Amino acid sequence: MTMRRLLFLFFLTVFYKAGFAQTVEFYFPTLAGEEYLIYLNKGTQNDTVQKGVIAEGGRFTFTLPEENRDYAGIVNFVFSAGKQGFILNNETISIKAANPYENSLVFENSEENDFLFKRMNEFKEVLQKTNAVYRIKEIFDENNPLYQAAEHEIAQLETIYQTHRNELANSNLYAARYIELFHFLNGFISGIAMSEQEKQIDAARFITGYLDMDVLYTSGFWNYVISSAFELFPDKALFGQAMVKNLERTRSPKVFDALANDLVTICEQFDWPEAEDFIISYLVSSGRIQNATGKLWAAMEMDKVKAGNKAIPIQGIKNLSNTLLIFYESDCGSCEEQLNELVTHYSTLKEKKMQIVSIAADRDEQIFEKRAATFPWTDKLCDYKGFTGENFINYRIIGTPTIFIIDKKGYITGRYARLQETGLINELK
Repeated sequence: MTMRRLLFLFFLTVFYKAGFAQTVEFYFPTLAGEEYLIYLNKGTQNDTVQKGVIAEGGRFTFTLPEENRDYAGIVNFVFSAGKQGFILNNETISIKAANPYENSLVFENSEENDFLFKRMNEFKEVLQKTNAVYRIKEIFDENNPLYQAAEHEIAQLETIYQTHRNELANSNLYAARYIELFHFLNGFISGIAMSEQEKQIDAARFITGYLDMDVLYTSGFWNYVISSAFELFPDKALFGQAMVKNLERTRSPKVFDALANDLVTICEQFDWPEAEDFIISYLVSSGRIQNATGKLWAAMEMDKVKAGNKAIPIQGIKNLSNTLLIFYESDCGSCEEQLNELVTHYSTLKEKKMQIVSIAADRDEQIFEKRAATFPWTDKLCDYKGFTGENFINYRIIGTPTIFIIDKKGYITGRYARLQETGLINELK
C-alpha cells in the first residue's frame, strides 16, 4: 500500500471520528403534534438539549450537541403524559413505539438499551419473587412445609441473581454499571439473602470501593446515591474518607468538580467538619481543582490556615512563634468583649512569653488609634483597608473576632471565635 493511500486512510479515519455524532431517530406516530423536550442528566442538574413539536407522522431526530458529544448516560424524552429514559453511549440508534404511553419502546442498533431492558426485567422478576417469598417466611413457622419451600426458592433465586451479577461484572457497557446502581438503591449488591446489617456493610463497601462517579453523574441517581451514603457512615470522618476514594476514582474533570462542590456544600450544610477536613485536604493536595468558586473556593482557602499548617507571615511582624493573633473591628460588640478579656489576662500571658498581635479592620485612623491606645501589648496593626487588607485576606477572615493560636515552632494550633475556646484562660487560672 502506498504512503499516499495510508495517509488518505488516516485522515479519513480522523475525519470520521471527529465528525461522528450520536443520533437518535424517533418514530412515535401517536405523539404527532405534541410538544416534547429532551434533557441529559448531569449530577444535580438537568440539561435541556432539545425541544419542539413532533411533526406529522411522528418522525423526528435528536443529535447530541457538539458540547455534549462525549456524553454517555441516560437521555430523557419528556412528553405530555410522562417521560421515557434510554441510554446513549457512542451509538446511532432508532426508537419506535406504537404507543409510548405503555412503555413499549423498540430499539434498533443499540446494544446498550437491549442489554439494559433485558437485564432490568430479569432483576425486577427476581426482586418481585424475592419479596413474595420473604412474605411467606414471615407468615409461616419454620417447621411449616411452605416455609421450607420458601427457603428452597430463595436459594434458587440467589443462584439466578449471582449469574445476573456475573454478567454485569463481565460487561463494559454503561448499562451494566447503571443496573448496579439500581441494585444498590434497592438494597441488593452482593446477594439477596442477606440480613439488614450485612446489607449495610455491603452498601458501605460498594460506596467506598466500587462506585463509579462518572456513570453516576449521567444516571439520574446522583442525589439518591450520595444521600444514601449519609446514613451508611454515621462517623462522618469515615464518610469523608469514602468520598475521597470516589474523588480519586473519578476520571472526568467535570464530574470531579461537580462532586467536589456538592460534597463541600453537604458538609457545610450539615456541619460535618470531620468529613470536610478529609475532603478539602485531598482537593488541595490533588491539584485537580483549577478554578474553584463559591463555597468550594472558600473552603479551600480556609484550609490554608487550619490547625497544623505553618502560620502565614504577618505584614509588620517578624516572628510569630508563641503568638495569640486576634482580628477585630473597633465597633464590633463581640470584639469589644474579647479584647477586654484579653487585656484582663495580658500580664499573665506576658509572663508565659505569649506574644499578642491585634489586627484591626478599621478604615478610620482616629477610631483605630483611640481603641488601640488602650491595649497594653506592642503589636497593634491596621492598614485601613478593612477586610480587603493583606493580612485579612491571607488569613481568610470572614468575620470578627477571629483568634489564632500559634505555637513555638510557628504552626497554627487552632482558630477560634472566643478567647474561652482557646483553653488559655483555664490554664491561666
